[in-house]
Amino acid sequence: MHNIFKIVTFIIFISAYCVVDNSINKCTEFVYEWPLTLDRSRIYHPIYHHDLLSNQLNTESEVKGSSIKYRFSTNSLGFKDLLPRDIPLVSSKKRVLVIGDSFAEGYGLPYEDTFMFDLNIAGEPVNTEFLNASVATYSLSIMYYKLKELLEVKGLKFNEVLLFEDISDLQDERIVYSDNGDHVSSYYTQTFLFIDAINFFKKYLPTTQYIFNKIYPFTIGPQNEDSAYLQRERSDWTFDEDVWNKTARDQVPKLTMKMNRIKLLLDKYSIKMTVVVYPWKQQILKKDLHSKQVSIWKNWCEKNNINFINLFPEFIEINSDPLSSINSWFFVNDSHWNKKGHFKVGRALIRQIFKEKTTK
Repeated sequence: MHNIFKIVTFIIFISAYCVVDNSINKCTEFVYEWPLTLDRSRIYHPIYHHDLLSNQLNTESEVKGSSIKYRFSTNSLGFKDLLPRDIPLVSSKKRVLVIGDSFAEGYGLPYEDTFMFDLNIAGEPVNTEFLNASVATYSLSIMYYKLKELLEVKGLKFNEVLLFEDISDLQDERIVYSDNGDHVSSYYTQTFLFIDAINFFKKYLPTTQYIFNKIYPFTIGPQNEDSAYLQRERSDWTFDEDVWNKTARDQVPKLTMKMNRIKLLLDKYSIKMTVVVYPWKQQILKKDLHSKQVSIWKNWCEKNNINFINLFPEFIEINSDPLSSINSWFFVNDSHWNKKGHFKVGRALIRQIFKEKTTK
């Protein structure tokens, strides 16, 4: 009897706590943030680490650390798309598979505001369709295993791959992801249960989570030098000679080996390959037009007879104001292209893929 009384009391307390928590939240209209890239629309995958949940309709999402909120849908393959739809494994159209990280995914925007929408409009008259296999925080190792899964397990047929090689791939392959020979793992793999707990608090105990978010930064102490360096390394290795010599230079052969493996896989299925490079805000600010990112992958593509698309000149004009360029083509307080940036990328890709003569 005494135990029953304890259980009833506990249930009453929890119920009352939830009511008070949500009442406070309703009155104060707190804004909540959680410093994680992944959410429950981004699911764990045992081979290539993570993916998007398939057949989602207008899933709500937000860009961490900003006020950008957007909706997106996915098709039967878990690719970001205009609406949920069944994608046949074989198509009578020429099929181009786009793969990359958050830039290529169209992070922060609905599908119709990304370059993928423009590519598909341009492809219709020439019987060509573009599918977007990109997902935020993808690296070359993840791309390899996903391409292998799509080709050899799912049996998806496509004619060409448009691979977006991101500046962050160098660091991702060095310290974020581990290639285990048959799958990719990292510390993110262990966070999904934690994310579930966070989403529970966001939904049912928002005030508690708000207070926790305010307290949490003080529990981890000030950022140490290693953390500051890692942030610098992630974006600045293309122009910062100290970073280049300290950690980046030795990673280039390892990175090109990852790309070699992707090429060998695609060659096996007679699939054409194109590598696309593009600058971050930091490269635009430094006017890093002849970037190491450009030279590394241009040389690799020439050596391997692979198509190469360089988007650095689209964003870096020597005589223009870099801040004005960034404000025009990127989100404020976020590193990704805005709608205008995606339109710019779309026009550039259309010119080079379809040899269309348009102005910048």
